[in-house]
Amino acid sequence: CNMTRVGSTVKMFTATVIFKLQEEGKLDLDDRIADYLDGDYMSRIENADKATIRQLLQHTSGIYNYIQNLQFQTASLNDLLKEWSAGELLKYAYDKKPYFSPGADVRYSNTNYILLGLLLEKLEGKPLYRIFDDRIIHPLGLTNTLFAGKNPVPDGIVRGYIDIYSNLQVLESTYYSGWDYYTADGGLISNVYDMNVFFRALMGGQIINASSLNEMLTWQTPADPDPGFYPIDYGLGIFRVETPYGIAYTHSGDAIGYYAGMYYFPD
Repeated sequence: CNMTRVGSTVKMFTATVIFKLQEEGKLDLDDRIADYLDGDYMSRIENADKATIRQLLQHTSGIYNYIQNLQFQTASLNDLLKEWSAGELLKYAYDKKPYFSPGADVRYSNTNYILLGLLLEKLEGKPLYRIFDDRIIHPLGLTNTLFAGKNPVPDGIVRGYIDIYSNLQVLESTYYSGWDYYTADGGLISNVYDMNVFFRALMGGQIINASSLNEMLTWQTPADPDPGFYPIDYGLGIFRVETPYGIAYTHSGDAIGYYAGMYYFPD
């Protein structure tokens, strides 16, 4: 079965594992992430010293989104084959003004999930790809799913293509997503079948317990919704949208030359 890059949908995996660790007493969502992590990035990224794990999960931390830094975008485009580490990416959020104080509003930021990935690696004592294998991929038998850090371009991955210079010249981009191979804000590779198995298992209480699922599905709406986007409510590693077919829970993701979206209709 062909696999494709499904990017930020990994944030739902990241959130799910955080809930598992809370169930095991290894953390509390209302702990500050600074209780667990230290280093330059905790002092140089505004709000990182104050935000709780819950606020990072729900994008209510106010922490600047490194991926929107034009210097990062330029550096990434200038070396499309570069494989970035968490530390290199986080530098693009250093000393940037936060969007708001923690808990005051909600705004999507990949930086939140890089920090959550570092938290997972610290608490579990192993790299993210092993954590996702052990906690989600192997227990659910997801044979067409892996985290890019394990094997960034596996056999059977569909090729990505992009008109990167908007000149109608399409380039192959299969090897161009190295900024999210090793961090918990992107980098998942999967297919439709496996993502369906995962999403149903999550919603069916087969991975985290009912109380965790309830917490995950606690919603916050941005004060000023993005006018270029449909209205969206933020849960913890998951979103809620209203569609013509009823309420849907969702997450999407992209990589250069790839796009994915998954929807679960509770009704």
